[in-house]
Amino acid sequence: MSPGNLRQIAALLDRYRVEVVHVHNHMFDLALAGAVLARRTGRKLVVTAHTIIKHRRPLYDLLLGTADRLLLKRTVIDAAQGLLCPDCNVDRYVRARFGRQDGSLVPYGVDLPATVNPELVADLRREHQLAGRRVILSLGHVHSLRNRFDLVRAMPVVRQAIPEALLLVVGSLDDPAPAALAARLGVGDAVRFTGAQPHERIPAYLALAELEAHRLNQDEPEHTSLGLATMEAMLAGKCCLAAANVDTFGPGVLEDGRHFVVVRDRSPARLGSSLVGLLRDPARVQAIGAQAAQLARSRFCWDAVVEATLAAYARA
Repeated sequence: MSPGNLRQIAALLDRYRVEVVHVHNHMFDLALAGAVLARRTGRKLVVTAHTIIKHRRPLYDLLLGTADRLLLKRTVIDAAQGLLCPDCNVDRYVRARFGRQDGSLVPYGVDLPATVNPELVADLRREHQLAGRRVILSLGHVHSLRNRFDLVRAMPVVRQAIPEALLLVVGSLDDPAPAALAARLGVGDAVRFTGAQPHERIPAYLALAELEAHRLNQDEPEHTSLGLATMEAMLAGKCCLAAANVDTFGPGVLEDGRHFVVVRDRSPARLGSSLVGLLRDPARVQAIGAQAAQLARSRFCWDAVVEATLAAYARA
């Protein structure tokens, strides 16, 4: 927010003949700078609210919430002619905290290459010793909030019914507890952690898998959004299990059992039974994956996201 930096940004706005200032996230200094400069220069301001500001510690939550309701609401949110929300939970947040009822639901965009390198798929199959295994993939980093405990606890049920099933978790391993849990449950050989992987490898990992399951131990589905990793898996035509709100992108967009499978009862027995049921019904898995890919191409691809964003600019 220094005067010199504001002058530099203002010069960029003039140089590129900017008509709309689009601020991503309503917090931190660039949000304030964008709001100030849009007002000073008479340009329209559009804000994408990415982050729900809250904290598990009551004191921090009080301090952050107060700053959010007073400072950021007045300086950024109220100043915006357009407000974008990537999902229904952020939309609910801006309605409740800021009183804005005009948010537009514009999901994040995802893309994957049109073809998958078969040699890389074969290399990964050898690297992780997946010959003859039926792979349940779980994309995303492993830490205390995304620890995959639910999936690991379900694997004894899955392996008893389908001995060749294997849970493959792709992402950095920042918490050793899930691997330790798998060992205690006697399924250490049925749960494998790859560690962090380059994004260009993700399509090959998806090609290896029959199912994708992600973040099943978070809030209740009604307060959980469909994550980017799940959206990428859907685009790749995979049947996904998720504890996510079917209204993530608005009513009627997602359908449980058609585009993905909502996990409500996350007990090991019920979750394991759901996984086994899907692995035993490949026709259903393929049908859900095909519907998921069709939806992802129409809603999550960048062409659709660009079109929705430009429409929000026009409204502003």
